[in-house]
Amino acid sequence: MSEMLTVPAIERILRQTAQEVLETMFFIGVEGATSAAPGESARLWFQVRFQGSPPGTFQLGLPAMASGDIASAFLGVASEDDLADREAENVLLELTNVICGNALSRLESDSAFDLEAPVPIPDPGPISPSGTTRCLVQTDLGTMELRLALDASV
Repeated sequence: MSEMLTVPAIERILRQTAQEVLETMFFIGVEGATSAAPGESARLWFQVRFQGSPPGTFQLGLPAMASGDIASAFLGVASEDDLADREAENVLLELTNVICGNALSRLESDSAFDLEAPVPIPDPGPISPSGTTRCLVQTDLGTMELRLALDASV
């Protein structure tokens, strides 16, 4: 284990990973952490389940209005109007996969993880208080929510 898996340590790693991925691969500025709840605007959610030590689930939520901007920045397209809906979704699935994989390698550098393919999911609603770490990251395009649930009982 790379460091003690406390909630603050997991939040810090999620925030740092998201910032690095968003800024270097997607050219999206990150303003930092926020404790404010995301607005009531429509949100898109994506999930990756993984096996390893420990197994768990990673979820990413972001404002639906930001999806085209994220995809066009990653693909180097001038306008989101030049993207097919499926292209934008594929980019968001890749964003979810990259953040999850990078965060897991930082959390548990001595473990190998098997990540399932990321999938879009319906809004998961509020998180249960135990077992899930939630991190809100303020970006140029709105608040991104990251959730990591580790199954420590395995």
